[in-house]
Amino acid sequence: MSYDDDFVDTYPTTIPYFSNPAVEFSSLNTGNLNSEDNAQVIRRTASYVSGFRTSRVQGIFPNAFGLSIHSGSTSKIRVNLLTDPSTALVVSGSIEHSHDLSFVRSSSIKFDSTNWNTPGALEISASSVDQNHSAQLVLSAPGVESCYIPIKVMTSSDTKYKNPKDWMWYDKYPWVYSNREKDWLYFYPSGNKLIYYSVKNSEWNEFAN
Repeated sequence: MSYDDDFVDTYPTTIPYFSNPAVEFSSLNTGNLNSEDNAQVIRRTASYVSGFRTSRVQGIFPNAFGLSIHSGSTSKIRVNLLTDPSTALVVSGSIEHSHDLSFVRSSSIKFDSTNWNTPGALEISASSVDQNHSAQLVLSAPGVESCYIPIKVMTSSDTKYKNPKDWMWYDKYPWVYSNREKDWLYFYPSGNKLIYYSVKNSEWNEFAN
């Protein structure tokens, strides 16, 4: 969100929404996946805020709000609960809108008072992907609001950038131009990873050396 300073009406048009990539205003998304998404933040922090009162709301807390998986590879998402459950609680995962994705080993995690705040992992694999498409991971548990994680499913030919020999570096780092892909890339450090934004594909990916 942005606000005018010094009582100057620099931005006269008010958009009546929190940033949310799933909501459009004047045919444009009001947010960006995994970055400008205040609606997601509000939903995910509701249980924390409620913790300041006597009544506590249980919630499912993932470590990521979006996944990208290439054909022939896997991706993990880690999940924990927001409060100590009164009884054992099982968080189950299900995949929607894709027949090319499946869980590796288990599709559920059991939490109790001993491990509710210790993240458990669900691993998803992609196979025989013949075209890029979008899917959705649904995390659910009895009596708890479900959590929806968008997944970008990509073919093996749509791989990460691995060979920088064709790159042209510019003074205005971290912008790079790839001659092979005819694409501008923007690099950004994220924790112990290096991610990049593809202007052509309008998406973030992890850089692989």
